[in-house]
Amino acid sequence: MAVAFETIAESFRRLRKFVLHDLELIVSEATGGNYAAVLLVTSACEALGRLRFGTKSGGNLLFRDYLLPNDWQPVAGHLYDALRNGLAHGYAAKTIVQVGDRPVELVISWREKEHLSFAAEQSQLFVNVQVLAEALGEAFDRYEKELRSRPELRERYRRWVRKKAEVHVTRPRDQEVWHQ
Repeated sequence: MAVAFETIAESFRRLRKFVLHDLELIVSEATGGNYAAVLLVTSACEALGRLRFGTKSGGNLLFRDYLLPNDWQPVAGHLYDALRNGLAHGYAAKTIVQVGDRPVELVISWREKEHLSFAAEQSQLFVNVQVLAEALGEAFDRYEKELRSRPELRERYRRWVRKKAEVHVTRPRDQEVWHQ
């Protein structure tokens, strides 16, 4: 029997509310929070992507299919890696190094620069925080529509949420500590 949307609706709405509320707190400021906002967007892509696609590479797939315009989708993996992993592990976007060409520096713009515009002279690609935040909201809406219409996605969502909601203590020594 298929999982009804109502079975997962509260969990999904809570996830959307937590992510988008926190993102709104950041992007509603006059300036600042560039890295925090993009890190939140890409982390949300990772969570939603695993739920939507059921794979470790789901964040990249969600970023590509839900947040990028078609002409940037072929290089989505590089953009996602440079943003998500750069910000999560070094709190700076990674530089994208091309074979035989100049490296491309990702510049996270609060709102001034056009999203995914390229300054060839400086070899800089601009990522607009406001546009990316809006795209994430649209991604949540799109994914909800898919959840409502596709039973297999609701089942995957239910399974992943259960799996990710717990940490299992398996080593006897660790269990001893928890039982003290």
